[in-house]
Amino acid sequence: MLEGTLVHAAELLVGTCANEVLDGDKFVRFVACDKPHEGKLLAAFALPKSPWPGRQEVARLAVQGCEDRTRDRAEGTLWTRYPSDADWVYDQRVACYDT
Repeated sequence: MLEGTLVHAAELLVGTCANEVLDGDKFVRFVACDKPHEGKLLAAFALPKSPWPGRQEVARLAVQGCEDRTRDRAEGTLWTRYPSDADWVYDQRVACYDT
């Protein structure tokens, strides 16, 4: 992937880094981890397909999933990107970033 490429927040490879959270929180710009960066992707996963369970439930599932997958690996603050109700029909991806 070319540095500066704009990608969905949950599509980077685990262990890669990003800058510029854009379009709400859907997209990030890939950067090399040896350069200044805003976050490193520690985990990415999809929530189960279902009817929209509500913002609170999606947030709870995303945060819990990120905490379970990144326990003891985050060095900074854990940023969890999860889908909105408008995106849910086509996007159940969650991204867990160390910021």
